[in-house]
Amino acid sequence: MEVLEVHNVVKSYGTQVAVDKISFNIAAGEIVGFLGPNGAGKSTTMKMIAGILSPDEGEIRIKGKVVSLKNPEIRKSLAYLPENNPLYAELYIREYLEFMAEIHQVKAVQPTLDEIITLCGLKPEEHKKIGSLSKGFKQRVGLAQSILHKPDLFVLDEATTGLDPNQILEIRDLIKNLGKSHAVLISTHVLQEVESICNRCIVIHKGKLIADDPMSVLKNKLHPHREVMVSFDRDIAIELLSKKWSKVTRGPQEFSFLIQDEDVRLTETVYRWVVEHKLVLNELKWVENKMEDVFYSLTANPVK
Repeated sequence: MEVLEVHNVVKSYGTQVAVDKISFNIAAGEIVGFLGPNGAGKSTTMKMIAGILSPDEGEIRIKGKVVSLKNPEIRKSLAYLPENNPLYAELYIREYLEFMAEIHQVKAVQPTLDEIITLCGLKPEEHKKIGSLSKGFKQRVGLAQSILHKPDLFVLDEATTGLDPNQILEIRDLIKNLGKSHAVLISTHVLQEVESICNRCIVIHKGKLIADDPMSVLKNKLHPHREVMVSFDRDIAIELLSKKWSKVTRGPQEFSFLIQDEDVRLTETVYRWVVEHKLVLNELKWVENKMEDVFYSLTANPVK
C-alpha cells in the first residue's frame, strides 16, 4: 500500500516557483533518497509533506488522508526530523522522551520508552542531559522521539549532517531498520549515503522532478552505454578495440570502453569479439556509473 502520495504539488514564494508540479509515491518498506542542489525545493517539499506548509496547488496524502493545516491529526501518521534537530537541552533523555510521549498520547509509556531507548542505542547515555550529548547521540534522541508514536512515514532532512564516520554508520543502520516496515523519505547531500541505504532515488532541480528510479536504473541514466573493463592474455593495439567500441582507454594491464546498453546480451557481444580476434580473455567486468557523475549530469544543466 502507498503510504505517501504526492500529486502535482506546486508551491510559490511570490513570483518564485519553489516546487513545480511534482508527483511521487512511497510505499511501506521503501527508503527513498531525495536529492537536489541547494535551492531545488527539497526542504519546501518536505515541509508540505509534514503539514507545516500548504501547497498552492495539488494534493498530498498519507495513508489515503489529505495532509492539511486544518487536519493536524494526520501528523500522527508521520515523523518529521528537520536538519536542525529541535531538542530541550536541559532535559534528561528519558525525561524528554516521556514529555514527547505525553504529547503524542502514547499508551504504555515506560515499556515503549524502554523499547525505543534500546532500539536507538541510547541506553548507555540515558542518565545524561541532552545538552551534554554528542551530535550523534542528539540525532539518536531526535529519531527516538520520532518513533515514539509508531508513525507510518518518516521524513528525514539531512539526518547525518555533521556526524563523524562512526556516528554516520550507526544512524544509517538505524534508518535501515526503520525502513524494513515503514516508508522513509530522506534528504541528503551525501551521495554515498543514498547508495548505501536507499532502494530508490528522487531527484529534483529548480522545483521540477527530473528523476524517480531504483538505484540500479538511476546509475545508468548518465548515457545509454555501459563501461566495460577487460584484460587479455597479451598486449594489443588500442586501435583494434577502437574500431568496434567508443571511448577506449588503456590502463596498466587492461582496457576500458563503452558498449551500447540496448544490447541485452552484453557479455556475449564481448565474448564473440574476443573469439573473432583469437584472444584469451583474462578478465571482464562491468563498471557502474558513479553517483556523483549521474547527479552532475542530471542537475548541471538548466531545466527547461
